[in-house]
Amino acid sequence: MRLFRIVFATLLMGILFVGPAHAATYVISLNSGNVSSVTSSSEALAANIDLATTSLLTTVGNNVGVVNTTISGSYTMPVGLTLGVDDYLYVGVDSAASFTLNTPKFGFTWASMDGYNMLTLADAAGYKYEISGTTLMNLLNMSRGNQADVLFVGLSGVITSALFESSSAAFEMANFSVVPLPAAGILFSSGFLGLCGFRVRRKNVRT
Repeated sequence: MRLFRIVFATLLMGILFVGPAHAATYVISLNSGNVSSVTSSSEALAANIDLATTSLLTTVGNNVGVVNTTISGSYTMPVGLTLGVDDYLYVGVDSAASFTLNTPKFGFTWASMDGYNMLTLADAAGYKYEISGTTLMNLLNMSRGNQADVLFVGLSGVITSALFESSSAAFEMANFSVVPLPAAGILFSSGFLGLCGFRVRRKNVRT
């Protein structure tokens, strides 16, 4: 009986303190103008871009915006967000939204995949990647209307921009995430330049 109580208490604590499992994040690698691989990860998107304050986002047109509501026939809040609290981005016909980036990885929640959704990514090597909702459905083996967390990885160069467009109903996105450039690389570069300067000064002193 005592053993039963212990097992029951352990299961109850697990239910209370362990949240729901996170759906897979699909990692899409981009290389030299092509999608080189698609894998899945249990790691959730960082969602570290605040749409209300970010300077990375530029919008063009009247049918685009950052909202936290649902308007029937216009745009619908992605699954998992809280109405009136969580912001998301929508883009409709004759409008566009773009992010200016400098990141090796860029991710977001692609809500309700449709063929009229269009994402264009560019990297520092000069390559562009046009990914429609149909393309994404084929890559992920999903059907129209599904939602997915996607993380794009630039293998041939850091991702420098992301352009969102729609040729029909609204394209909704949320949980935008960027991964900063590795600090180690920045420190190495500055340290190397500092060492070169030190050697030049030392040479000048000797002469």
